[in-house]
Amino acid sequence: MNLLLFLKLLTVFAFLIMFWRRSDWIWGVGLLTVTTALFLDTALQIFGSGNWQADLGLFSFVIQGMLLGGGALWLWGFLAPTLGFNNWASTNTSQPSRILPPPPPPPNSSQNNTAIDRQMLFDQIRYRLSPADINNLLFDVGANENDIFAPGLDMNDIIIRLMDFAQESGRMGELAVAVERTLTPLPPEQLPRVSRLTEETPPAVWRHFLISNYNLDELATIAAHIEIDWEQIPGDTKSAKVRELLLYLYRRNRLIDLLDFLQSSTTEAQPSPPTPKPAGVTPITIDTPVTQIAQYLIAQYNLSEMKDIAFDLDINWEDISGQGKRVKIQNFVLHLERNQQLEQLVALLAGEQSQENNT
Repeated sequence: MNLLLFLKLLTVFAFLIMFWRRSDWIWGVGLLTVTTALFLDTALQIFGSGNWQADLGLFSFVIQGMLLGGGALWLWGFLAPTLGFNNWASTNTSQPSRILPPPPPPPNSSQNNTAIDRQMLFDQIRYRLSPADINNLLFDVGANENDIFAPGLDMNDIIIRLMDFAQESGRMGELAVAVERTLTPLPPEQLPRVSRLTEETPPAVWRHFLISNYNLDELATIAAHIEIDWEQIPGDTKSAKVRELLLYLYRRNRLIDLLDFLQSSTTEAQPSPPTPKPAGVTPITIDTPVTQIAQYLIAQYNLSEMKDIAFDLDINWEDISGQGKRVKIQNFVLHLERNQQLEQLVALLAGEQSQENNT
């Protein structure tokens, strides 16, 4: 390798490094020009220069013009800042200071996205909430953590992605309320009573209700009653534990189990006169569809009472598959149907009803 070839390769390498570092059009044109010139020069040395201009004809002038024009364009772009043409040749592509992108127009059918100041909301989340609080915001607005968090994202990126999700899903109002409730939590007396909670109650309300009304020991007791291993629920704080417990229940469609237990516990703590059943009437018969039998048992009996019913029918309740009250009872009824024991169940319930009426 002679010195001239080394200098040519060094020139191409220098343009390549500059283009890789800056990634702008000026150094791209320069790299393309010097690389083409090097290839053309190498081809002429290998095949001989001879009468290449005569052989190529007009095309030779095109090649020379392109090389000359590319070199001139690169030189002008390179010298423009020195000559005072900064606006024309601005090539700085480094990341500017982060500013919030303009929000997309709100959907016509949504009124939750109106009158929400994105910049103010961003500042509240960024400077007044902790990373744990942001996880709670994701839960409150129904955002999937995998859609918001990603490797390499800083806190600003995560907040913007959360706000974009809320904007696109029409939940900016919910996000603003969730931020406000995080900064100024409602006192327990302003939260719904247990009797007012349903499966359709917003997740944020469920989360605040559990945090405000129960301590960690009581939450562990609740988890045990609905057959959940509290130690397997992740989280180092009560807020994180509650959030993960609710996520566990939502993902398995078991929120009804928590609701049933809380409402039954409240009823036991504050007993009220039971609603009388029609005398001598059994709500189910042997002709009642299996699905209705299961629904009746779910509504009328808790897990402890269902264990007693299974025992009376010589069935080991622990052998019934499924987690949670609803699934367990549904599988229990299917087990009775397969083993032709539904008639025994109806007779047992009819006997219990008769005893209640006699008392």
